[in-house]
Amino acid sequence: MNTKIITPLMLVLAASFSHAQTITYTDAVSGASGNTFATGGSLSNTSWLGAPNTSAQSNTLWAERTPFANNGNVFQANPSVTGSIPELTTEVTGLLDGTYDVWVFFWTNNEPWNISAGLTSGSLMTYSPPGGGGLGNTTDAVLASTLSYDVTPLLTEAPDRLMYGVNIGQATVTGGSAINVFIGHNLGSNTANRTWYDGVGVAATIPEPSSFALIVSSIALGILIIRRQRNG
Repeated sequence: MNTKIITPLMLVLAASFSHAQTITYTDAVSGASGNTFATGGSLSNTSWLGAPNTSAQSNTLWAERTPFANNGNVFQANPSVTGSIPELTTEVTGLLDGTYDVWVFFWTNNEPWNISAGLTSGSLMTYSPPGGGGLGNTTDAVLASTLSYDVTPLLTEAPDRLMYGVNIGQATVTGGSAINVFIGHNLGSNTANRTWYDGVGVAATIPEPSSFALIVSSIALGILIIRRQRNG
């Protein structure tokens, strides 16, 4: 067996798997040319948005705050009644077929802001940063600055305003299908636990070590068979 062929091949495969761990960030954008809309609605219908750049509480409308976060805008949910804010859909398109880890990104300050998110409409989990008396799941969200990206987004705006990410599961793209990520604010009813939603991210999944070994072994076996046929 020609190890001069196998070794570089293994290195290339390992490098490609390592690269697949990086997250591609997609900012949430409203409007006809955007990617985010009220679930069940359309991109051209922005009736789910209230007055821009307001911190006022609303049980039926989101607010687009500027000039904050990535691309200078972030979507705020700040209801006075728990679970009353409309659910949003952010659609991720243009992906190669395969399975992806899906991330949701939100901002917090020194208060327990949170976000509700999931891959199934109407079945969302609420996430808060670890510690600080947050609501819902307070263990899975991580500082976005601890993650790897192909193009690094804005991660920090002020000493007390940081972006967090949470892995909400895996989705499979088939035939160029879109990944729909559902966003809400299901827990909390005051400004101390509002939502500042910024965007989503996807990362191609990596085979388990056993799968990697199987791939390399299969390639090595194929090369060995070819060599024997040539020498036969």
